[in-house]
Amino acid sequence: MAMMAPWPTIGQAVSAAAPDGLIAVAAGTYAEKVVIHNKPVRLWGVCPEQVTIEATGSSANYCPLAAVCILTDADGTEIGGIALRSAGTGITMSGSRDVLIDRVRVHDNANFGIDASSELGPTSLVVRDTLIERNNFIGLFLAGAEATVSASVVRTTLPRLSDQMFGRGISMQLFCLDTPTGLECDPWAWAKASITRSLIEQNHDYGLLAAGSEVTLDSTVVRGTLPRASDQTRGRGVSVELSCVNTPTGLQCDPSLRATATLTRSLIEQNHEVGLFVGSSDAVVDTTVVRATHPRPADGLSGAGIRIQVGCVETPEGVQCDPAMQATASVTRSLIEQNHEIGLAVIGSIVTLDATVVRDTWPAAADGLYGDGVSIVRRAAASSTAITNTLIADSSRAGLATFGAFVSLANSHLRCAAFELTGESHDSGDFEVVDSGGNLCGCPSSLDSCHLVSAGLDPPPPLVPTD
Repeated sequence: MAMMAPWPTIGQAVSAAAPDGLIAVAAGTYAEKVVIHNKPVRLWGVCPEQVTIEATGSSANYCPLAAVCILTDADGTEIGGIALRSAGTGITMSGSRDVLIDRVRVHDNANFGIDASSELGPTSLVVRDTLIERNNFIGLFLAGAEATVSASVVRTTLPRLSDQMFGRGISMQLFCLDTPTGLECDPWAWAKASITRSLIEQNHDYGLLAAGSEVTLDSTVVRGTLPRASDQTRGRGVSVELSCVNTPTGLQCDPSLRATATLTRSLIEQNHEVGLFVGSSDAVVDTTVVRATHPRPADGLSGAGIRIQVGCVETPEGVQCDPAMQATASVTRSLIEQNHEIGLAVIGSIVTLDATVVRDTWPAAADGLYGDGVSIVRRAAASSTAITNTLIADSSRAGLATFGAFVSLANSHLRCAAFELTGESHDSGDFEVVDSGGNLCGCPSSLDSCHLVSAGLDPPPPLVPTD
């Protein structure tokens, strides 16, 4: 039932409303922090252009400084037709489910745009027709929470003010608590997200990071991710990774906390370092375009389209990779083009590649090295790739290269590369290429039989996390 009294503040209206009551917010700017708990309410403004909640005051109880704070027992709460900004977070929520964020503009917050955590209990939200822009730190943050995002935009997230780190568009992880001995994460509190018909662009560090989480990306664009402002590294489009935390003894990763991702009908373009990274996790990629990845400005290196990689860390003895942390992926009916160093890199992992085009792979900008369309590398663990019905064209170095790894090739064309098919021993392992028939090589047209050569090429190195 709608409240008929004209309350002077939104907070007073929320306090007076019956459970599931509708609060109609008139045009204006409301200088307050709105807290919703112990009952659901429906908070609707005319439109974000006319209604703004701008948080004032200090933190209280669980709620930090946030324009809207939604706590326990407020399942089904609705926020719509309102703009939210504060010197802290736009929306903070924990312990309520099925919260609807509809036609909201969450902008220019000094901290997260939306921060959803399972700290106070199961937490889920639906974000629909919403604009999340120009926030600092992270646009949409899920820690053990679940989200359905549709027809929304997450853009231009800025680095954290204190140290110029982060600036991520969407970041997903397990729920973790900061303790005297470091972060402690709940292995049962996964973040989950379904993102459809949305745009994630011009953020920093990562467009979308799913660490120890489950994400589905459909009909969505992730583009123009910029490097971290602090050191000009990263800038990845989509990164699907194992859950790792910093500890006093270094970065610790749990092999059981793999992330999973399904990407369909999506576009990942003009990001930095790598368009799509799958580290010690599992991914399905279908009818998706990954193109025009730029090298990282810090050193002019990398710029790969897709990297599927075993877990590796930097140690005093050098890079160490864990064979228990293989990644797996399936890439079908996709286009990987105009990337640097490697179009598709498979390092210590298992991949199937079918009905896909990999073309126009250029060398690294800084040193002119690599430029392989598809590169499969044994690294700590056996690496294998089954390639069918695929075109690999216009690679600066090798069209298809295997370094101590297994490759099966069927009904595929390798066209226009310095070395169309090459194999090298590597990491105490020999390579194996199984020709299952229907393969052709050549330039400018692939009309000839394919001949394997050994040209003494070096494999691409793995990417190693620094934090």
